[in-house]
Amino acid sequence: MSLRTTGVLVLVLLILFGASSWVLVFGRPEIPLLLGDVPRSEIKTVDVAHGTENVGFEKLEAFQWKMGRPKEDVVDSFIVEGVTILMGEFESNNKLGEASENKGQYGLDPPEFRVEIGLADGRKEVLLVGRLNPGGTAYYAMREGDPNVYLLTKFRGDALLDLFRSPPTDTPTPTPTTTPTPKATPTPYEFF
Repeated sequence: MSLRTTGVLVLVLLILFGASSWVLVFGRPEIPLLLGDVPRSEIKTVDVAHGTENVGFEKLEAFQWKMGRPKEDVVDSFIVEGVTILMGEFESNNKLGEASENKGQYGLDPPEFRVEIGLADGRKEVLLVGRLNPGGTAYYAMREGDPNVYLLTKFRGDALLDLFRSPPTDTPTPTPTTTPTPKATPTPYEFF
């Protein structure tokens, strides 16, 4: 290896070391969250509405959820809990700007989906979700009461909207049945 290559590699390592030290000393830059400061432990209900249809989930205790709408049912709590983890991390760094008069172009007038999050203290946070952007990588979204339109990544948006599209109800365990004993029947021999 030449002295020049070694020097370049040492310089790259020094830059990486400096950047990581900067983050440790000064911390990661704060990214404002789309839903504000909503701790996951405070989320008690999640309702996802599309038109007049609504699917609602209620937290019973830590990591235990049930579906309350359209019918009461047992759900896969890990899926609903995972979505609440993602909801607490909806970053608003992809702000497009105000959409006071042109919400329709984003699919937000009326919104395609309305997500209402009920908190332990009785407050409600509402996220309005529109259509996909032209690249198909993010949904247009607004926080109710905020005039700005944001991009919500397709991964996080799909995880949230799948609660409505295909609710994570538990599949019942099938009841075992007895298998009939096969009867042996003689096979006739044929001679050529």
